[in-house]
Amino acid sequence: MEIRRGLSCALLKKYADAEKEALEIGCRGGRIAATGVRLFKKVQAEDLSGEMLRKSRETVTSSNVSYHKLDGFALKGFSDSSLDFVYSHVVFVQLSSLQVYPYLMEIQRVLKKGGVPSIRNLCFPWSGLCGHERNGHYLIFGGQSQV
Repeated sequence: MEIRRGLSCALLKKYADAEKEALEIGCRGGRIAATGVRLFKKVQAEDLSGEMLRKSRETVTSSNVSYHKLDGFALKGFSDSSLDFVYSHVVFVQLSSLQVYPYLMEIQRVLKKGGVPSIRNLCFPWSGLCGHERNGHYLIFGGQSQV
């Protein structure tokens, strides 16, 4: 798990900017948010689980992080084109396929023009979609928003 987290943190560092705001979907216990708060002006940490939000609050007490409970379908409370970076680490694999598409549409909605989505998810070798990362176990979506 540490290697996986390291890859996600490497992506954060690649796109980090101390003047930009980031959103983490699925902050769980706060291990990746702890890196995000050192790299971004502000981190909005979200999770479906109240227990995971509690654990993340205990782990990451920085003044530039705020916590929000997700409803399972939308990124409520964020205006259109309001965020510079949206990231998620192996979260969407835990959701229903009926939840994933709305979240992807929401990510597109909240990203500023030129904003970056970074979604790391499990990639099954039989799917034909692997190979975007050297270890072949993860599919990474990334790049600048053109919206």
